[in-house]
Amino acid sequence: MKDNLRGTAVIQSLLERHRNEDALSEAARFGNLELIRKIVSSGTNADSRNSFGFPVINVAASGGSADAIVLLLELGAKPNEIEHESGEHSVFSCLWAKHDGETYVRCCEELLRGGARIDLVNRDGVSVIELALKRGIDLSDIARRVR
Repeated sequence: MKDNLRGTAVIQSLLERHRNEDALSEAARFGNLELIRKIVSSGTNADSRNSFGFPVINVAASGGSADAIVLLLELGAKPNEIEHESGEHSVFSCLWAKHDGETYVRCCEELLRGGARIDLVNRDGVSVIELALKRGIDLSDIARRVR
């Protein structure tokens, strides 16, 4: 609860400064569905990037909010948008973060259901399947179940 309150204050501050993409990114990270809807309905693209160049859906995946992932996908976010620096998409963002096993699985399920690819590698040559296996996640099995 404390994180969500802090997140709301940060988001409101960003909105006041007309940094809507950053506000959307933070709402996604904290899983604040109400603010995600509000920001997108005011004209911010659900598939936008924050000021650091990270796709908003990647931030939601990194934050471990499967509900935010589902909402962003419904609003038009694309799960295969690549972070320019790392060459990674949303499933990578989820798997690099420190989540419990259930959160990894639920977020990956929603991303794959939304069309995320599992045949990609990052700029270091690490495949998303390889990274998932290090986390104890079988992406191939998840992909079979959700598609």
